Amino acid sequence: MIPYVQREIFRAFEQVAFSRALRAVGYLGEHWGNELRCHELARAIHKLLDINALSFADGKLGAVEHTWLELIVPIA
Repeated sequence: MIPYVQREIFRAFEQVAFSRALRAVGYLGEHWGNELRCHELARAIHKLLDINALSFADGKLGAVEHTWLELIVPIA
């Protein structure tokens, strides 16, 4: 069964980017523990995937400084 989010919400391009990012992060394993900060990880995945529509953002989530990836694709 295909989940609703895959069937109705995310486009194929977004699903492919997400799968690639998950696979890349999975290669890290448990070796890094909590030593790898989101700031480095987001930038490394951004560079590794080399997707033009992918960028990283620095900001705050509540009181915590955080970095995340954003997939920017034109709305069709």
